[in-house]
Amino acid sequence: LIVRIGVEALARGSRSVVVARVAAVTSRELTSDGSTLNPVIVSDVDLVVDRRLSGTGTSTMRVTVPGGRVGDLTMVVSEAPKFILGQRCVLFLDRDGRVLADRQGKLDIQADEVPGVGQSLAPVETRLKKAIDPPTTDPWSGSVHGLVSTAPAQPPAPAPTPAAPRSPAAPPSQPA
Repeated sequence: LIVRIGVEALARGSRSVVVARVAAVTSRELTSDGSTLNPVIVSDVDLVVDRRLSGTGTSTMRVTVPGGRVGDLTMVVSEAPKFILGQRCVLFLDRDGRVLADRQGKLDIQADEVPGVGQSLAPVETRLKKAIDPPTTDPWSGSVHGLVSTAPAQPPAPAPTPAAPRSPAAPPSQPA
């Protein structure tokens, strides 16, 4: 059973969201540790980042996904995202730089259209940015934030002056 995750939820769950182009795809066989009889193949995908919608990083990055082809051997992982040289995509990445939610964490871009969402790229980016940094529902928040951020720095308050010593209280009068 696969639960479909909306793009806003993917964006909120991601450490980084990027619009990128696939620069290279290189598959390799992982060294067997003897725990499996079948070889395991992964693909290293080099990407050039066009825009970063959230997170920080360099203008190039690499993600590794399960599956690929080495010689005559092919390993297919149905839920893994597929990458094609030159392809543009939106990627949702976790804190370790892995594609989030398997193939749902990659949205293909075809001529500035995002078919998986049914919109062009610009409105999709707007939706993602709003999900990542949602606006507050407090109408005064922006005004208060603006006032605080533009307020001039105040000099430190002067140190309080010590109070004058008090004279000892006179003893109460004694009736005679």
